[in-house]
Amino acid sequence: MEQSDPKWRKINDKINFVTKGGIYAWHNWDYAGLFEFRSQFAEGYNYPQTDYISKFMAPGYFQLSLGMNYKPFDYFALFVSPVGARLTVVNDTKLTHTVDDKQNLIGAFGVKGDNTTLWQVGGSLNMIFKKDIMKNLNYMSKLDLFSDYRNNPLNIIVGFENDFLMKVNKYISLSLTTMLIYDDNVNYTDKEGITHGPRTQFRETFSLGFAYSLARK
Repeated sequence: MEQSDPKWRKINDKINFVTKGGIYAWHNWDYAGLFEFRSQFAEGYNYPQTDYISKFMAPGYFQLSLGMNYKPFDYFALFVSPVGARLTVVNDTKLTHTVDDKQNLIGAFGVKGDNTTLWQVGGSLNMIFKKDIMKNLNYMSKLDLFSDYRNNPLNIIVGFENDFLMKVNKYISLSLTTMLIYDDNVNYTDKEGITHGPRTQFRETFSLGFAYSLARK
């Protein structure tokens, strides 16, 4: 199968682990801490280009934050952190030595040259809403914001995900997912392979799922 004209393309590939713990403060507030890890399994491509632009741990994101968690309902939570650390790992020298069309070193995901990591210290906000809004229809919305205090704090890193999951019957489900991201450290590369500055990126995915359970009698 020719990679330049693939019949099969990777649509979505995401590893996302989040854990949060806290101690009761007052009313619906907790003193809390949050840890998150994000990466992907397989290599990613900017089709029809044949060189990969990402892979497992390139990038890998780690975030550790301390703050307050507000949870007035079971289906809604808001975590606000005035201080935290965000680590970006790009474990691939091919990507960190990426150059633009003028042969200027631009690296990948904010990591350049022989470096493999980027440390950021700043504040963050994490919101999640997940609820059955009607029979057989679940809606999940997740907003993640991070501001790097040491480098352009007003250029906020944004991740905004919305998922609609509908259960058609016992075996079939439908889902619609939208994802909006902005990261000042991630450059946009067009289909011709020309690299531009950071841009807001948006993705929409519609999928059909099938599930069957094997139960012991």
